Amino acid sequence: VDGRGMVLAFEDFVPSPRLICSSADCLEILDQTDERVKFVFDTGNFEAAGERAEDVLDLLYDRSCHFHFKDFARTDTGEDPCTCRGTYFGRGRTNNAEIVRAIKQHGYSGWVALESYPQNGRGPETVIPAELAALKKLFADALPDRSNTAADESAVRPNWTDTLISAQGSTRGSAYIENNKILRACGKLHVAWLDAGRGGPEFVRVKTLEERNGQWSPTWTLGKAVDNHGGPTLVRDGNGYLHIVFGPHHGPFSYRRSVRPDDASDWGPVELFGERCTYPNLVCDARNTLHLVCRESDAPDWRLTYYRRKPGESWTKVGPLVTSTKKDGSYRCYRASLYLDGAGNLHLGFMLFGGEQFKDAREKGLAGYLRSNDGGNTWTHFDGAAVEDLPTDTAFERIPVTDNCIRAGNLVVLKDGRPCITTVSTGFRGYSDKWGEAVLWRREDNGWQAISLNPFIEKAYPHHRASWAEPSMSVSDDGRLYLALTAVDVHSVDHKAKLHCGPKAKFGNHSSRLVLLMSSDGGETFDVRCVGRDVADMPSWLPSLERFTGHNNIPHPYLLYTYGSPGLAQKMKDISSPKDAVTEIRLITNEWKGRDR
Repeated sequence: VDGRGMVLAFEDFVPSPRLICSSADCLEILDQTDERVKFVFDTGNFEAAGERAEDVLDLLYDRSCHFHFKDFARTDTGEDPCTCRGTYFGRGRTNNAEIVRAIKQHGYSGWVALESYPQNGRGPETVIPAELAALKKLFADALPDRSNTAADESAVRPNWTDTLISAQGSTRGSAYIENNKILRACGKLHVAWLDAGRGGPEFVRVKTLEERNGQWSPTWTLGKAVDNHGGPTLVRDGNGYLHIVFGPHHGPFSYRRSVRPDDASDWGPVELFGERCTYPNLVCDARNTLHLVCRESDAPDWRLTYYRRKPGESWTKVGPLVTSTKKDGSYRCYRASLYLDGAGNLHLGFMLFGGEQFKDAREKGLAGYLRSNDGGNTWTHFDGAAVEDLPTDTAFERIPVTDNCIRAGNLVVLKDGRPCITTVSTGFRGYSDKWGEAVLWRREDNGWQAISLNPFIEKAYPHHRASWAEPSMSVSDDGRLYLALTAVDVHSVDHKAKLHCGPKAKFGNHSSRLVLLMSSDGGETFDVRCVGRDVADMPSWLPSLERFTGHNNIPHPYLLYTYGSPGLAQKMKDISSPKDAVTEIRLITNEWKGRDR
């Protein structure tokens, strides 16, 4: 080969038989050849090893002499990473556009090859022309002057680490942002999420990163969720034990505690509690008492209910806190979240979805607030005014968002004691003029102050508004306020479209992109970053920021999100347990660096 002026190269290859060429395998071979052998980088075949090409390109680019482009789709034969099949180029899950952009940025000017597959009996003379045109278009379109990003891309899309956590994610694998899913303590990073069940029960999973060596653990399965509403909420107590609650959509919760401190590999038995529960939110106070709020749908009333578990005891239903005025059994939702301030006081934020079920909600406010200074025994307004008779439909403190049918994000408390919560106007049920308005509500001595977040969304992505996907919020150890929102292109949305499906729906719209905001002055001003994958027609959404739950560190919050479509289901049962969609669950890690947009 040397004598003929040729280059000997090998390729990462789909196993046949069961040979796995992971990036580590390929690098090992390359390292043993003293640079005499080069690499053929295939964009699809890494998926056979459970990897993604875009995640390993930087490791192998300098050793690569040629590139193969193909597209893969998953089969429905389980979790084996080898179960992938070739599909039409441009229609699968392989992120070829990002590889094209990356190799052009590196200055690659050599040949690339299109690898095609017969499709539905159609041979190469039918399939290849359109696929070749699609590949050429990727190269023609790479690194354009995009109208929706800044001229200095590095200022707004920093080179943060974006790690694939699971390629088998649920369509709501990181959803229900009131549930904390990321924990850091004692040099370990624990991540919990929901994997797809393809029409059946879904899987609650966790894995751990050893920060000292950058090694991820295997993935551990903790149990099943009835559908994509049953994702986990994860906290740590003062002795280092991990606690997780997950599972139902109108049913009993499953609770487990780790067998050893700061070790997610082994868990105690499942303890069931509650009856018709959904949407758990969990914190752990200084006495290691667990506090949980949720929705409990006892007919004909659906209430915001509070549970508590003291060390060494079982879960106790302290009682419902909020109830609706009308008792007709119709749908309502609270999406409640607790936060522990520096003094150990409990702060509770929630929304009133189904506002017509609550007295004066349209006039006085579609979101509410309560606090407890005695570990949940009694509840008051922010100013200390007592709430005597619980549950209540009116006596809680109203947050005066009245312009729309809203969704509320999780509540946090600034270091100076001021609680904050975000709301998004959905445009649901005919309120179309206000859809996509995102507001930060901050408690001042004279009431709740509204701060519009839409100018910052527009700064990141012009002509975008907030999606129907709740914003996520966190406060770092040094007091900075972080918000993560999903933005959608107004030109891609029809407010009359079906809520959960279809190309024009707001929920999971293909134009969904993530915007991360950071404020060092309590929300007066914000720096703006675009984060997450930015791939045409594929949503990056459902952001869930790491947050303080009582015994964990937040030097700067990490971000879990879902990359992929919610599916095309039409019925609510199929929306909750879709058979046609699997996503990626991804984790963004790094400090806030670079310049503001």
